[in-house]
Amino acid sequence: MSNAQEIDLELYDTRIVERNILEGKLDRATWDAYLAALPDDADDAEATECRMGVDGEPDFGRAEALEAAAAEAAAAEAAAEGAEEGEGLENEEPVVAETTEE
Repeated sequence: MSNAQEIDLELYDTRIVERNILEGKLDRATWDAYLAALPDDADDAEATECRMGVDGEPDFGRAEALEAAAAEAAAAEAAAEGAEEGEGLENEEPVVAETTEE
């Protein structure tokens, strides 16, 4: 199959090509010839990494951001609880208000 030859790309959509073959819109030999004519670009491929999130969608760093936000919130909550209980104040000097006599 030459590049100059017009093809209906909808017939060659890999998501529905089997249906098109079953319905007679495309024959198997034409499909096989089309696949054989495609260039092998494996040497140009780059390795990639994608972590999937809990919702099955790509993560894009959301997990790290959520973990950091949760850790920050937990630290702030612990600091607030410690301040309420007076923890961490043992080494601090007491503050004495200065008064001036007239």
